[in-house]
Amino acid sequence: MNLVKEKIRKLRIEKGLQQKEMAAALKISIPAYSKIENGNTQITIDLLQKIADVFSIYISELIDGKPTNIQIKNGNNSPLAIEHSTLILQNEQLINNQNRIMEQMISLMINQNEIFKEFVKLQKSKM
Repeated sequence: MNLVKEKIRKLRIEKGLQQKEMAAALKISIPAYSKIENGNTQITIDLLQKIADVFSIYISELIDGKPTNIQIKNGNNSPLAIEHSTLILQNEQLINNQNRIMEQMISLMINQNEIFKEFVKLQKSKM
């Protein structure tokens, strides 16, 4: 969470915005916004998305610094939403890796099947 709050503060300063301007853009009080930057509050996924929108970046850039067009949705405003969204990103990478491995396995099985067919032909020809 510390990295997220630091990223938010850094982006706000880079954009030349005051905390009161961020609070107004997010429709929250200045003290509530200050708690976000100080790490004294849990950030819901909905609020994180609003912050990303203010900066015109993807939510993933606030979480791990990497832009991606993955949209993370969580309707229950869970305080653990950031941790869950990070897991979603990691799970997508795992799924992509698993798909590549499956494609390689299928290719190997096809090759193995072709080799077996050739072996059977050779055995029949010897009879």
